[in-house]
Amino acid sequence: MEERSLLIKKYIFPGLIILLGLILLNTALFSGSGNISQSWTFLLGAMVVLSMGVVTVLYIKEVITKNTHLTILIIMLVSCLVLGYSTYSSVATTIAQIELK
Repeated sequence: MEERSLLIKKYIFPGLIILLGLILLNTALFSGSGNISQSWTFLLGAMVVLSMGVVTVLYIKEVITKNTHLTILIIMLVSCLVLGYSTYSSVATTIAQIELK
């Protein structure tokens, strides 16, 4: 019973990150109609979030080292922040253009 509890504790965070990545990926690929759809930066960000969860699972299973894990996560976190800002800027520009019409 304790072993099962330990496994749940170890994999709950990466599982949630993978689930969030899948939800974002679904939103990026299947949302919108007609001319309105998600930008490629949103899609790329969704893939980065999904990859973060997978990399964390690889670390927990001891496939990659702690230093490799941290390096990859820092790179992915910075890329998520840049992509998030890019998506925000794109949406703000679109809203401004719609308001001008």
